[in-house]
Amino acid sequence: MTDPDEPVRWRGLAPGGTRAAAEATQFIAAPLLAGAAIATIGVVAGADGAQFRWPGPAMLALTVAAISLVTGIQLALRARHYLYSKAEVEEWHGPLVPSVEQLHAREQALHLMAWRNWYVRSYLAYNVGVALLGVGVLALLAPAEHASVAHSVCRWIAVTAVGAAVLVHVATLYRPSRRR
Repeated sequence: MTDPDEPVRWRGLAPGGTRAAAEATQFIAAPLLAGAAIATIGVVAGADGAQFRWPGPAMLALTVAAISLVTGIQLALRARHYLYSKAEVEEWHGPLVPSVEQLHAREQALHLMAWRNWYVRSYLAYNVGVALLGVGVLALLAPAEHASVAHSVCRWIAVTAVGAAVLVHVATLYRPSRRR
């Protein structure tokens, strides 16, 4: 246990490029991918079902992908409330006297742990959404039963490429650093 009289140091905001990666995936990529999933659902819903081999599973995967991506955005917004630096605190409150600075540093350390907790959740929701988006696209690319041989070959190659990309995505996921 730490000594309550021991000075507390301000914590770094996130290891390496975690902060930048979190903001890029959750506030740029996730909204674009969720929009793409929703737009694709609209296309499939308005199309003749005979044009697709598996329209139902595709729409299910795309719907859950959109929900997961939007959930990731919401979790990231919650996480972002807990991520701030000493410079930001001084910008909000002016120069900090030592006793008040220690209170803010202790609070920031607790908030940084909360940020990491919410960030891990948003990270998982984002990656589930990306994988399901790939599964939905894969299901849409499968050729309809009545497609020509040439058309079917091209679409099965596309299915293989998307399937490989989804497998690589899932296989290369790692748990974000939980260093303190």
